[in-house]
Amino acid sequence: MVLAFGQITTTVDDFQRVAIPGRADVRLEARKYVIYIEGPRADQAVPAVNIANTKRGGSTRPPILRPYGGSLTYSAGRTGSAQATVTPPRAGVYRVRTTSGDSAGRFQVALGDSIAGKIVSAVVGALVIGAVFASPASCC
Repeated sequence: MVLAFGQITTTVDDFQRVAIPGRADVRLEARKYVIYIEGPRADQAVPAVNIANTKRGGSTRPPILRPYGGSLTYSAGRTGSAQATVTPPRAGVYRVRTTSGDSAGRFQVALGDSIAGKIVSAVVGALVIGAVFASPASCC
């Protein structure tokens, strides 16, 4: 379980980040990303944030942001909450701009893989290992 949670922390550390308010160019592949809001107590509440993303060079339509279907928070060296998903139609460099009327400079947007599956794997793995070691040993 410790190793699994260590992997989750590494995944969170590898997210690409953009300050709120701010803008940055991020390299995205043509796959689904989760957009997290990170900051103080982001596992409890996040400020309203506007996120705009465009393909650098403007050659394609910007990817559509969709609300995150569920509730997912983490506290792994950083505290974050899943807010949306985005699937770029093509790999490339995208410009992400963020604005917010609240908490300027204390929050940031993080883009990366979903950590939901890793959390489930860690918990199930720990339960299975616990069940194996908790079962009575048979003796000859």
